[in-house]
Amino acid sequence: MKLTAILVLVGCLLAFPAVAQKTLGDGVKELATQISAGVAKQQKQKIAVLPFRELDGQTTVLGTYLAEELVTNLFQMGNFEIVERQLLDKVLGELKTQQSGAVDPQTAKEIGRVAGVDAIVTGSITDLQSFVGINCRLIDTTTGKIFGAAQTKITKDDDVKKIMSTPMATPERKAPAAKASAAKGAAGPSWSGSEVKVVVDKAERKGDIISLTLGLETMTERGGSYRFSSPYLLDENGERWNCADDYTFFNLLPQTRIRVRLMFRPLRPGGDGTTFTLVHEEWRMTLRGIVPATP
Repeated sequence: MKLTAILVLVGCLLAFPAVAQKTLGDGVKELATQISAGVAKQQKQKIAVLPFRELDGQTTVLGTYLAEELVTNLFQMGNFEIVERQLLDKVLGELKTQQSGAVDPQTAKEIGRVAGVDAIVTGSITDLQSFVGINCRLIDTTTGKIFGAAQTKITKDDDVKKIMSTPMATPERKAPAAKASAAKGAAGPSWSGSEVKVVVDKAERKGDIISLTLGLETMTERGGSYRFSSPYLLDENGERWNCADDYTFFNLLPQTRIRVRLMFRPLRPGGDGTTFTLVHEEWRMTLRGIVPATP
């Protein structure tokens, strides 16, 4: 009798396989579908998606990427309104939530009041051996209580590992105005858009490797997130130099400059270009006179 019971139990377990791991894109879509259903059930009209964090509260590039992709997927579903990210960053900064990552009932109510949202999506990331576990909570900003949840498991393939290995950019305070104006003449090529300014602080070449140190500043009073997506260099001979990092994310704060170093290598070894154009999905910047650095 006991043996029969054990066999029946094993048969039941085999009949219900563990939740399948998904690729990064499919995992985000699964989260978006679950969240959309939960929000629609509670008839919420406007939501905010907070950056995902590690269990210890630390921010990561993967957490920022997940939040950005989730916003895109939810927006494409078109069932509700999603608060603009820059406004959300401003609200979080005022409530000191960006540093701690904690969203207690009172904080949830404050976010709802200031940002005008009905619900908040917040999530955590758990790095396990073969996959990354992602858990989301849906919080009602009127009551501060959780009314729904969503979860998925993402396979740690090469793309996910690459994003996870990318460190968050370290902010540095901008120099006082007097010192900044004194050094203004030494500034390198720059590009300014409506939201961000990019300045080449340093450019050097060692063999087939070009290193660019860029300074990024927000052009708004609110700050916000900014992403480099597969930047590359083109020299005057038409040769392409690819960046070693495909995904680079920045969280820009007012009165703060972010510095980041990007490495580029030619598709074909032995490139001899000296004038380069830095190409980004939003802009182009010409860099002249990059010569081999002194060994």
